[in-house]
Amino acid sequence: MDTAVITAIISAVTTLIVSMGTWHLTAKQARKKETEELKAIIESYRDELRGKFELLKDEVTQINASVQQQIAQVEWKIDTLSQRVEKHNNVIDRTYKLENQTNVQEEQIKNANRRIEDLENKLRSAG
Repeated sequence: MDTAVITAIISAVTTLIVSMGTWHLTAKQARKKETEELKAIIESYRDELRGKFELLKDEVTQINASVQQQIAQVEWKIDTLSQRVEKHNNVIDRTYKLENQTNVQEEQIKNANRRIEDLENKLRSAG
């Protein structure tokens, strides 16, 4: 083969290798740039999510405080109603006892009236 042909082939191969190296470097730089852009997007989303998380955390804290306040109010109302029911039950118990005492006293009065009547009848018969 002729040296000119060999030189042309070597020159073409060298140009091809240099082009491939340049393409490889360009592709590597493009991938690096894409990676940096993706990192920036991810950081932006992360910061946005952190902000939303903080807002949610604040809302949950406020809701929790409100729920705790409502629970305290309900417990107070239950305690108050329990006291009122206890007083009512005491009144009912005392009423039942009074009714029983009244029944006993009525029975005693009936017995006393019968005895008085019997004594009056004996006095009338004797007299």
